[in-house]
Amino acid sequence: MTELLTNKQNIINLIGIESLPIDKKEEIIEMAIDLVEMRSLERIIDSLSNDKLEKFQEVLNSESEEEIYNFLKENNIDILKINEEETKKVKEEMINAAGDLNL
Repeated sequence: MTELLTNKQNIINLIGIESLPIDKKEEIIEMAIDLVEMRSLERIIDSLSNDKLEKFQEVLNSESEEEIYNFLKENNIDILKINEEETKKVKEEMINAAGDLNL
């Protein structure tokens, strides 16, 4: 989506992978960012009426971070909160998966 919606340092801190080698960190970060963005976008879409959804699609197509931010703000969508919640879910899922694998 855009850097507006995610922040790599926040992902690193929230997931707790600061001590991993840089190449592993980057791989995990990219996967986590993709997943968080997808889930956040799904939550936004689910919260919008059809009319607002059409406008949101137009704003996304513009690829203007300012327009996206303004649209979300105008529609009382707290993307930072959504991203944080989704990041925490991904972290929990990663922890559970690692536990299941006995890592």
